[in-house]
This record gives sequence, structure tokens and C-alpha cells, in this order.
Amino acid sequence: MRAYGLVFAVIIFMLYVVGIAYAAENFDFNCDTPVTVTEQFDGEIKYNCIVKNTGNSFLQLLYETQPEQNPINPGLAIGFHPQPPNIFLEAGESQPIVGFEVPPRVPAGKNEISFTRTITVRPGREFESKVEAKQVTITTIVKSQQLNEETKVFGKVLDAQTGQPIADAEVFFKYKRFEGKSRTRPSGDYSSSLPALTYLMIVQVRGYELFSEEITPQNGEELKKDISLNKAKEKGSYELVKEIKLDPGAWEGVWRAAVSSNGQYIALGVGGLRIKTDSFEGYFYIFDTSGKQLLKIKTADEVRGIDLSPDGSLIAVGLGSGQFGNSGKAFEKVLMFKSDGELVWKKFLNDIPFQEVRFSHDGKLVAVGDTEGYAYLLDAVDGREIWKKFTRGQVRAMKFYDDDSHILVGSGDDNVYLFDINGNNKWKTYVHSWPYGFIATTPGNEFSAAGGHVGYLHLLDKNGNDLWAYETDGGFRWAEIGPEASFVVGGTRSELVFLDSQGNVLWKGYDSVSGAMTKDKRYILSGNQRGELELRDTGGTILWEHRTQLLEPSMDMRFSYISDDATVIVGAAKTGETYFFSGGISKVPLEAETQKENVAQAPPGIYENERAPPREEMRPMVEETPQNNLLWIIIPMGIVILLVIILVYSVKKK
Repeated sequence: MRAYGLVFAVIIFMLYVVGIAYAAENFDFNCDTPVTVTEQFDGEIKYNCIVKNTGNSFLQLLYETQPEQNPINPGLAIGFHPQPPNIFLEAGESQPIVGFEVPPRVPAGKNEISFTRTITVRPGREFESKVEAKQVTITTIVKSQQLNEETKVFGKVLDAQTGQPIADAEVFFKYKRFEGKSRTRPSGDYSSSLPALTYLMIVQVRGYELFSEEITPQNGEELKKDISLNKAKEKGSYELVKEIKLDPGAWEGVWRAAVSSNGQYIALGVGGLRIKTDSFEGYFYIFDTSGKQLLKIKTADEVRGIDLSPDGSLIAVGLGSGQFGNSGKAFEKVLMFKSDGELVWKKFLNDIPFQEVRFSHDGKLVAVGDTEGYAYLLDAVDGREIWKKFTRGQVRAMKFYDDDSHILVGSGDDNVYLFDINGNNKWKTYVHSWPYGFIATTPGNEFSAAGGHVGYLHLLDKNGNDLWAYETDGGFRWAEIGPEASFVVGGTRSELVFLDSQGNVLWKGYDSVSGAMTKDKRYILSGNQRGELELRDTGGTILWEHRTQLLEPSMDMRFSYISDDATVIVGAAKTGETYFFSGGISKVPLEAETQKENVAQAPPGIYENERAPPREEMRPMVEETPQNNLLWIIIPMGIVILLVIILVYSVKKK
């Protein structure tokens, strides 16, 4: 009996040990499935999975997707995060796996198509004997919906001051990917037959303020909506002073760019798509704001990151590593140059691209980040490493605080990190993906905005709290924040969007793949996929535009710059075309009749200082000529002669 008890105790102990071991290293993995989209409305398919460490110790995993490309159309864009596909989890910690994919077209005659993709999460090398791989198969359904003309929106677009019709105004209705468009006739009339959806209705025409309002026309309804537009109070006037086609070496064209803090110098680095098979060489250029080329330096590989010191005296460059992989030839990936082209120092021989380089505001430090996930703080003078920190994903954005006391880092593990200047991690916040080379901040760094590859834009406070996230298609390429986060504006391949302090849409424009604002946050410059530029105020009114008339999105304006005083505009395209404009923004003088009507219709007191004093009634004036002067002589003489004749006649009669 005692032996049986001993055996039972041993079994219980073994089960306990196994349970403890199981609890020490284990994880859960699940995904949303099926995922259903409608091709007419959804520009991207969004995938969401979650991995959670359910054990009581650290766990390193990696994930893979099969197939890697779309099984129906392999040429469609797709991306999964984190990048690289490594997952590092402390006990109880979770890591989302998220992805986007452009949906394939549903063939004519079919209502839907579907395909599957398997995501597998495996243990890292050191954990292979401790946990087993897990996988989930996701079913994706792409539907094609018959779009019927279920409602009609019509009306007039009128000048708010004169009541006159406005011809050729663009009227468009946006619901997700779907857009209905119309233009006003000479009579000011417009009409659009649409599916019954909730739309952001936008009306814009050159010389008038933008109109934006959400509407929900009902099925079977004919909604009349007359729009009165106020004349734009400002306009931009710019002259193209120089147009340049850059030599891109082995690459397609401009990939990264930077402007010195003093606004005097512009750096352009080439990279992106490799177009020559026998070379990897790239270039970077330095220009002044008039378009004068000051420097051209050949590089061993494409330029993945570039920045200028505040006064433009130093140039930091981060390179890709394709040359190394092709030839095995080692070369340094981070280089520091003087403004005359003299090499100051270079470092990092390993086969690892450096995507990001940023100077501190005092120019004494430079922060750099590589694709393995390491962020470095270096001495700008000699390249000496001050500290090195692992962020668990490729570093794609870095930003010094205004006082250089902290550094924000955007990582491919889909978090934004805040490090103090000594390298201590203060917080990290999940933002769905790595940023496209930007983290926007308000003065004083009370707020920051970051977004990126998967199409989310997040607003964070100084403690790393995620205040809100806005989702769209196309991946955020840039963003700017208004004073005290009163607004956030940013652009993707699908839209330019202006959000209020709570993340609500105030207005939208078409695609925007680069952008900038003046320092006073009054004016927005945006570049699109057709090599065009638009200058707007914060109300969305277009003040000036540079058009190429391209019909297809083949010329991304990868760099857009406007000087703080709005007198200089620069744009650089992925195909190498670079434009320098000079001009400015001025008030639009009101026409005399418009001023008169505005004053007549204004509430008491509004225009008191602009009112002209009452005018006396003016009598008609006869133009003074020599003939008129002669009449003034003849008429009195005639009257005198007539009086004499009457007098003589009267005397004779007596």
C-alpha cells in the first residue's frame, strides 16, 4: 500500500513539473478570420492577429506568411508587421501581427473571390525545444457589389457675396475608396446620382474657400443642396525658377531628403527602385534654395537616410547594403561629410542598411538606426558611439526633442519609443507599423504623431498615451501637428486628410505622398503621385498649384518643402525631377462691388472701420471743352441783344 502511495506521489510530482515547465514557456496565437472586403469600397485588406506570451518567462518567436504574395495576382502590394518578423515577449506581454494587401479584382460575371493564407509562429532558435509552432489559416473574401444610383444630390454652387453662379466647381462625394464626382455648369448647377451612403461632400474651385460637410442621402431621396462659397482671402503666386533632372545612378530617383534648420540648404539622396543591373552606385546632392547645386557625391549604395546639421555645415548619410549582398565588398553604411564634400568619418561595416540619420538641434550629436532594430547615439564630430539600444524592429524614424533632452524612435516592432539623452527607455507605445521616416511633434514636445506602412495615424501625448488613431488606406507618408495638437494633417496614397484635435475628419483632398507646413502652421504644401504640388491653407482652400497633367500615378513627389516665410517652394520626384519655385502668398483684394455688398449686408459694427463716409449727391457734370466755353460767351450776348430789341420796339410803339 505504501508502494502504491509512493508511485502516486511520483506521478503527481511529474505532472506538476510538466505543468510548471509548460507554464514557463507557452504562447497563444489567433487571427481574425474570415476577412471580408468589398472591392468598390475597400482599397486595402487589413489583417489582424495577436500573439500572447502565456508563460512566466521571456520568449522569442518569429512568424512567416505563406504565400508571401497574393495567390491570385502576385504583383499586388502586401506587407506584414512587425518587420523583421521577430517577436520578443516578456511574460504576459502581447504582440499584434498586422498586415495590409491590395485586393485582387473580382472577374466579370462573379460576385466574389476568395483565397487563403497561412501564418505560422515558430519559436526562436534558443526556444525550439521549449515551445511548438502554431499556425492559423486566414480566409479572405473579396466581394463585388453592384452600385446602383439610389439617391440624387443636386443644387447650385453660388458666390456667397454676389449670389452669382460659379462655373466649373469640382463637387465630389467620398465614401472610403468610392468617389462620386461632378462639375458645375455655367449656371452653377450640379447633379450626382449615387449609391445611398454616408459621404464627405467637398466642393472646391480656384479662388474660393473649400466647402466640406458630411451628408447621408437616403435611398430614393432627391437631396437638394445649394452651396454658397466665400471668395478666398489669400492666393499664392510662384514662379518656377529652376527645374533639374538629377542623375540617380543605379536607382530610380529621389528617396530621402532633408533641409537645414536655418532653411538655407537642401539635401537630396537617390534610392528606391534599382533600375540598373550592373551597378549599385547612388548619389546625394546639396542645393541652396534658389536651385544652385553646391555638391554632388557618389555613394557605394542607395541613400536610405540623410540629414543636415542646423547650419548646413555637416551632412550625415545612411546607406543600403545591396552592394554588399551582390559582390561581398564591405563598405561603411554611415558617413559624415563637410559641406565641401570632405569625408569626416565613416563606420558600420556590417551588412546592415541604415534607414535613419538625424542631427540634434545643436548639431553636436547624430542619432542613427539600422534595420536590425538598433538605435545609436553618436558624437557628430568623430562618430564615437555614446550608446546603443535595441528596439526589436527596424528603425525607420528618429526625432530629437526641441531641447535635445530625449529622442523619439519609430521601430519595426510597431512601437514608438522614447529614450532620454542617456539612453534610458521612458516609454513605448504601439502605433501599428514603422513610420515612413517621420515623427511629428508640437513645440515643447507635448504631443507627437506617428503613422506608417499599415495606414494608421496615432496622436500621442508626452507620456506616450495613445490619444486616438485614424485609419485609412495607403500608409501615411507624412504628417504635421498644429499648435497644442489643435489639428493633425497627413497624407497617404489614397488621401490628404485634415483632422481635428479628436481625430475627426474636417476635410480631405486627393492622394498626398509628401508634405510640409510653414513654421506658423498656417499653410500646407502637399505633393501627389503625379508629380504635382498643392498649397492650401488650414481650411483646405487651394492657394496655388503646380500641375503636370499626368493621368496615372507614376511620378511620386517624394519631397515637398515650403520655407517658413512661404517665399520658397521645392519639390523632388522619385523619377529625379526637382523643381524650385519663388514667390509668396498675398491677400486677395476685394472688388469694389463686392466690398459694397459685404458692407451693406454686414451686421452692425463689423465693418465700421471700413465704411466710407456718406457722399453728397453729385450733379451731372458736362465735360469742359472749347466749344462749351464759347457757348458761355454767346448765350449772354444773345440775351443782351434780345433785351435791346425788345426795348427799342417798345419805345417806337409809344
